[in-house]
Amino acid sequence: MAKIHVKFNNSVLKVVDIDKDSLSIGRNAGNDIQIDNLAVSNFHARVEKSPAGYCIEDLKSTNGTFINDRRITRVVLNDNDAVTIGKHTLVFFLGDGEAGAAPDPTGSGLDQTMILDTRAHRERLVKAAAGGTSTLRRETIGVFTVFEGEAGQCEFELTDRLTLIGKHEGAGVKLDGLQGSKIGGFVARDRDLYTLIPPDSSRTIIINGQKVNEGVLLEEGDEIEIGGVKMRFHMRAKE
Repeated sequence: MAKIHVKFNNSVLKVVDIDKDSLSIGRNAGNDIQIDNLAVSNFHARVEKSPAGYCIEDLKSTNGTFINDRRITRVVLNDNDAVTIGKHTLVFFLGDGEAGAAPDPTGSGLDQTMILDTRAHRERLVKAAAGGTSTLRRETIGVFTVFEGEAGQCEFELTDRLTLIGKHEGAGVKLDGLQGSKIGGFVARDRDLYTLIPPDSSRTIIINGQKVNEGVLLEEGDEIEIGGVKMRFHMRAKE
């Protein structure tokens, strides 16, 4: 029987048998595989049996689902694939795996997903943004309007699940006048919510005159300064 080893810091927390055609993964206690960590969305991902084999699908999670540092939407799993969800790793054994299980962590019941901020996750974000991400279709869309500094254009629509900000070649918000690093930050989109994330904990972004060095949920009219370039965030109805 196919199995999933749920690991944290190289320790196996539990072993789950894939004994039905669909398994849900997330922080909510209603999931088949519950991962009690704030970096994991309530309903983060799903494993399904298909004619091509077992597939894993990201359920528009906040921090994304990764295989070998590549952010995925839906892929067919191979034996021994290691999937990163938040700070946990799920290793898939599609043949006969070892039996056994470790105690399951208890649920917290918290509703808000923490924006994951680790060096490894930021590196995965750079790779994912450079490679492009799929577009979400909604009735409203977040927009950055540049009002001071040099940028590739005056306005940027934040249509992707993850948008890279900076001079990097994969940037969705291209800031030609960015001072210092090529990476100015990221915008993570979860439905119609947008979170601005600094490139690392040692660098700051200025929002409404206040320095921040962690993910901040953006609100209508917020003014953002990144490396000398100033922008304003607002929501706009899609045409």
